[in-house]
Amino acid sequence: MPGPRARWVLATGLVLAALLAAIGLRPSAHQVTGKEGEIVADFALPRITATGVDDETVDGPANHRGKPLLLHFWAPSCGPCREELPLWQEFAQHGAEFTVLTVAGDDSEDVAAYLADHHLTLPVVWDEDGAAHRALNVWGIPHTFAITRAGAIVRDLAGAQTRETLQAALVAAGAGVR
Repeated sequence: MPGPRARWVLATGLVLAALLAAIGLRPSAHQVTGKEGEIVADFALPRITATGVDDETVDGPANHRGKPLLLHFWAPSCGPCREELPLWQEFAQHGAEFTVLTVAGDDSEDVAAYLADHHLTLPVVWDEDGAAHRALNVWGIPHTFAITRAGAIVRDLAGAQTRETLQAALVAAGAGVR
């Protein structure tokens, strides 16, 4: 039977190993999380703009079949999300080669106010009850999926992205990107 010091060293080592494993398993920026090859779960949510929720206009991944799609989950309350939104606005204005759809989960008034305050016109749907987040197992934001014309996920990216990682994801999804 090991002595008290040996048991303490062993216990400390086990706690340290568990802590390092937990840190290592946490998704970091640009990390692929493992849904590649799956067909994206569909949902239909109301659009939201700077003027509020438009219940008459619903949107979801199925509406974008035929073009590569960047599907991005974000919220105004998320610092990294706010930092990368100008990039998303730019990508949304790119044009005919691919489409961008963003999913916001904060209070609708907060989302609308943020869009208005920052003059953002990118396509946003409002996930009031978290159904889209649950459908795609999105538990942290920002989170991005690159989806092919046929609806297959080719990149599942946790964390904030750069222009280069988004361009690579679009190429993987079948879009020609400059």
